[in-house]
Amino acid sequence: MKKIVKSICLALTVVTILSACSTAQKQSETTQKTEKTEVSEFKKPVGIYEHFKTAKNELWYRVSEVDKNKEISDIWLVNKGKVKIYSVPDSLKLGDISKMSDKEIIKQLPKWYEQVKQDWITYLKEATYPEEEASLEHLQRSVGKDVTSQDLKVNIKTDASGNETISEEFSYLVFEGRNASPQRPLYDYTSFNSVGKATIFDSQYTTFYTYDSNRGTLGEYLITRTTNPIVMDPPNTKGVEVD
Repeated sequence: MKKIVKSICLALTVVTILSACSTAQKQSETTQKTEKTEVSEFKKPVGIYEHFKTAKNELWYRVSEVDKNKEISDIWLVNKGKVKIYSVPDSLKLGDISKMSDKEIIKQLPKWYEQVKQDWITYLKEATYPEEEASLEHLQRSVGKDVTSQDLKVNIKTDASGNETISEEFSYLVFEGRNASPQRPLYDYTSFNSVGKATIFDSQYTTFYTYDSNRGTLGEYLITRTTNPIVMDPPNTKGVEVD
């Protein structure tokens, strides 16, 4: 009888040990999977211009303020380093596009752009200056045509050490509008020295802007809906001018 009891106790002990080992192994596997997931979900910050080189039909917006009621200056469609800069009607607000999907916005871009061109054509028909007449002719020829892709010119300013970026500037061509034509191209620029986050309705934005610490004022914003951690480019970024 004692042998039987001992045998039962031994069997129960073995089962308990095996069960404990199995549980520990499962917990270990779960921990390893969690660690791998956390590592894979963490993305290393990348410079904005470097990010542009790999972006695929990504939308960026120039606005004076990150406010649902503010007008959008223009919309950038970034694709593998090339940028199409679309002028849009003044009536288009940041709150409007924040409620739209990227696909919906991209579909509307040519229509908004055509509306802007037609508004300029109407205005320039009253033109009396040769430059404005040249712009009118150019716009009339561009009706129905899409925006031309272009490369951005990038300039970086560094701190006293020369190792850290303190501000960055994009310059680009503007072909539509008053006094603008292929014979008389206009350049515009967007500069920034700070990076932040903002929310409009359900849209989460990464924001690039200029902050003047002396005046306590903020400049124009360049913003996008993206989950990738994006920062200013370091001085050694390929394709940029430094200082």
